Amino acid sequence: MGIETIGDLLEHYPRDYKDRSRLTKIADLSETDENTFLARVKGEGQTGRRGRLTFTRLQVFDDTDEITLLWYNQPYMKTALKSGEVYLFTGRMQKKYNRREIVSPEYESIKDNFAGGRIVPVYPSVDGISQKMLRSYLEEALKQVSGTLTEELPLWIRKKYHLAEKNFAQTNIHFPRTEEAFYDARRRLVFEEFFLLQTALFSLREELLGRGSGIVMEHPEAMDEFQKSLPFSMTNAQKKVLSEIAADMTSGKIMSRLVQGDVGSGKTIVAALALLTVVMNGYQGAMMAPTEVLARQHFDSITEMFEQYEIPLKVELLTGSMTAKEKRL
Repeated sequence: MGIETIGDLLEHYPRDYKDRSRLTKIADLSETDENTFLARVKGEGQTGRRGRLTFTRLQVFDDTDEITLLWYNQPYMKTALKSGEVYLFTGRMQKKYNRREIVSPEYESIKDNFAGGRIVPVYPSVDGISQKMLRSYLEEALKQVSGTLTEELPLWIRKKYHLAEKNFAQTNIHFPRTEEAFYDARRRLVFEEFFLLQTALFSLREELLGRGSGIVMEHPEAMDEFQKSLPFSMTNAQKKVLSEIAADMTSGKIMSRLVQGDVGSGKTIVAALALLTVVMNGYQGAMMAPTEVLARQHFDSITEMFEQYEIPLKVELLTGSMTAKEKRL
């Protein structure tokens, strides 16, 4: 699972949660929903055989009724639960032969690691590692690091964005005390992940800018004329992005820029105008696409655009499926 350290374990976040904060009496158990209830074990389990399967039945009860618990091919369950002790059970009830029973319920002793009355995590797992084991590991890990986790976010940022403290977030993402605590923990950890990513990107950008000067472009007047000749008015957002790109290209700095927008928001025309600026300055420009289909779509749209406005510009398409000879031509 890629878990080698306690740190890895703490960052093995739940994929889902089960709300076990609401306990049900045995008399009110539902056939349609998963039930969580407290019950006392009545005597020792009884084993038997049904074809190739062995089964173990155990009776449990509370102050309203009793019910049968059933396990297949788990003979150790005959003595796993101690008679007279109270456990927390979770499972789905079914009615069979006029008998109510729950097959393979999850159970926990209320004396230790009691998960009743709270929201319980469900983790990504593999064969041989049960949810119960993972919860136990996480509980122990959280005990060991309680109050010692290093805070990555400066206090002023946490105050500005009303973010939870790191130790609180790490505990409540695994074992939320309340639904509100879970959302506070998740918001903090998501913010931290994006904050660190953004910080790393800024660091890389500064390193890139420090490597040396880029090519100084001139802003051709033909670009302004081309924009005016378009059959539509560019949006304020498009104009803003183009002016920022033009400022970068004429400054001599190496440009590192991300243009983000929904489908149909006009990213392609912005990219095409940037490429046009490059070509008008005597250089070549390239637009790369992740798939051949998308590359052909961009090639067709940009070629049509330049032909429509009589721009003497040669556009070529290079794809991975082309031969070396075709690429040279």
